Amino acid sequence: MEEKLYFKVNQTLEEADCKAYAKTLKATKTIWILYSVMCALFVLLAVVSRDTAQIIGAVTFAVALLVLMLNYPSKAAKSLMKNYRTLAGSMTVGGEVAFCENYIYDSDANSNRRIAYSQIISVTDKDNYYFLMLSDTVGIIIKKEAFTFGDPNALKAFIAAKQHGG
Repeated sequence: MEEKLYFKVNQTLEEADCKAYAKTLKATKTIWILYSVMCALFVLLAVVSRDTAQIIGAVTFAVALLVLMLNYPSKAAKSLMKNYRTLAGSMTVGGEVAFCENYIYDSDANSNRRIAYSQIISVTDKDNYYFLMLSDTVGIIIKKEAFTFGDPNALKAFIAAKQHGG
């Protein structure tokens, strides 16, 4: 017996999609917090010392860290795209995602997976994407514009209902 289909997505992911995904990862957020704290501490210590040279050095260092912070998601996205074949088991790079009665079927050129709704730990609805997180670092990117069946605006509620026995 074939499962009832509720939503279907057919997509190809590009670097911009991976960059949006990288920004949602817990590790990315942790790095941003770490860089921010380091910037603030260096500037604070320099100001407390009242040494002009140290203040200038601390501000320069803080600006350099800020540039690194802004560049990190881009580098992470490039890394994701470069290594997509090894990530096929942990992230959809393109292909088809079907949301059926009991499972999500995720398939691309490299793999086919069946994912239970209970495996999804969170659903992030951000801009033109849904990010279905299976762990802190493993997820499925769903582009809202790539839906070929079903209403993209209803997906998050559908998954929540399935997680709670619906």
